Amino acid sequence: MEAPSTPINYRVDLSGVQQRLLRVSMTADMPGTDPLDVVLPFVTPGSPVNSRNHPGHLSRLQVTDAQGHDLPFDKLETGDWRIQRHVTGPIQVSYDLSSGDFATVVDQLTPEHAYLNGAATFTYVKGHQDAPATVSVEGVPDPHWKGSSTLRPLTGQPLSWYAPDYQELADSNIEVSNFDTARRVVDGTELVVLQHGTSPYQHLHVNAATPAQNLDDFARLWKTFNADYGPFPDSRWRSSPPLPAGVDPNPRYVIQKHYIRTDRGLSSGLEHYHGHDLAFASSAEPAAQRLFDDSTRVAEAATMAHELGHRLLAKYVQHAGIDSSDLSNDHASRGLWLTEGITEWLGPTLELRSGLIGPEQYLRRQADKIARYQDEMATNTTNGEDDSLDASTGNADYYIKGSLVGLGLDLELRHATGGAQGMRDVLLGLKNEFGGTGQGWTLDDVERIACGMADVHSFFSDYLRDRKPLDFNKLLGYAGYEMKTAPVAAGPHGLQQIAQGTHAVTELGITVTRQGEVSTLAGVRPGGPAWTAGLGAYVGLPIKSYSVQEQEASLGFSRPDPFTGDRHDESVSVPLQKEAPAIASVAAPTPDQWRIRQAWLG
Repeated sequence: MEAPSTPINYRVDLSGVQQRLLRVSMTADMPGTDPLDVVLPFVTPGSPVNSRNHPGHLSRLQVTDAQGHDLPFDKLETGDWRIQRHVTGPIQVSYDLSSGDFATVVDQLTPEHAYLNGAATFTYVKGHQDAPATVSVEGVPDPHWKGSSTLRPLTGQPLSWYAPDYQELADSNIEVSNFDTARRVVDGTELVVLQHGTSPYQHLHVNAATPAQNLDDFARLWKTFNADYGPFPDSRWRSSPPLPAGVDPNPRYVIQKHYIRTDRGLSSGLEHYHGHDLAFASSAEPAAQRLFDDSTRVAEAATMAHELGHRLLAKYVQHAGIDSSDLSNDHASRGLWLTEGITEWLGPTLELRSGLIGPEQYLRRQADKIARYQDEMATNTTNGEDDSLDASTGNADYYIKGSLVGLGLDLELRHATGGAQGMRDVLLGLKNEFGGTGQGWTLDDVERIACGMADVHSFFSDYLRDRKPLDFNKLLGYAGYEMKTAPVAAGPHGLQQIAQGTHAVTELGITVTRQGEVSTLAGVRPGGPAWTAGLGAYVGLPIKSYSVQEQEASLGFSRPDPFTGDRHDESVSVPLQKEAPAIASVAAPTPDQWRIRQAWLG
């Protein structure tokens, strides 16, 4: 079947693999002879910090007409390129894109694979973002490579896809490599999990998960998500034109998982409406060991649950800023406490309701978040809206603060309604009112929807407009729980094995990375014992010595003098953290507390 005729067509040439250069060509056939402004987005949707300055990867821009003649163009102060036209007909814009270390928000081309992020790869014509387009990949280094994308494939056209508009194209990925795949139809949608690379983990009880295992877990999450939040249209927008002939009409949700064998870079996920990306580096091993039952499969299910939640929050229900259709610059946002933070609440809730984790695991993760929240509030007494506005500075506290606002509001509403309604009902209200419209919600809208169920105005005034710390004993008390302390477990790595792997030392509140024979202090948790002892000043330095006494640990460093280069040996003593917050049941829960507990955790 022939490919559909679209006003914009892209070709991506992978033959520059040895130079790590992608050659991209956009052919645009726009009416008239007025100048055209062409833009490469500054940021990727959903990642206003990590994906900055895509145009910095672009070089060798060339513009020609249908006959191959060069067309003049100017670089504008806004970073766009203005192309002059004198006759009608298509123009072709070609450029190179460099690729570096793997990340879900940028491109990478190596002899092992090609990964394309939509916003990082494809320019658009300003004022014509609603134009449909096709994408084809050519010059593939290995004939055995295959392709996968969150975009719809063209029927009978290998390595070719269709985008109904630029917003869909920017919110997409393409992987071309020898990946492993598992697929299954669930609730009328084909779920696809592909894996590129091999697991970087070495010290976990479960060091890897296969695509088939991921698919088993995700199918349970998918069914729970659809049961809780209802059907979603196959298009993000309520008013979308029908698909043209030549485009595969079957609904599909694609998960691309990348195992990265390096200590550099963080593990992450990136949401799309029709799928998501997962990237797992060895730096994720501490979290898997501590929070996810010493299992990468459990950790991967948790990330999949979070990214699936973004299908609702960020992709279908949007907020101004991070969800903006204007990707040419950063946008300050007040709403990340919900778009990311409430999604962080939603993910574990989906795991719990689908049976992937039990109440004990769920409560342990919430206790860990509460401990981190208390540390953050000790050093950064702000609310989720404040931290949302600070995202461009690298402040990500809105994840934890927003997640625990979701936990607290859920319990507050369940208490006020006898367990009948909670945070899920607030999200359904946002979906029904704002979903698929492109219109952004505000804090007033969230409060209005919640207060339509019960009078919870004071919750919003205290924790989202004011900056009061969440009262966890009060909120958890509605379900017959309270905050206590529990001994900190050393974990399988142990304090004495600080130099033998990449791991977090929860007793000190630090993270250590290992490369070759060198252990380096990689991070210090704000508010923890190491932070209080001043160890934050040593982040990035190799650990020369380490000893443990009965009540404290001593870490030795060699710090270079910034002027002479001479090295000075220094030692820091850190008290061992003996206890951490835990969520425990009260001695004799009342019938009302049991009712709310069952509605919350049942």
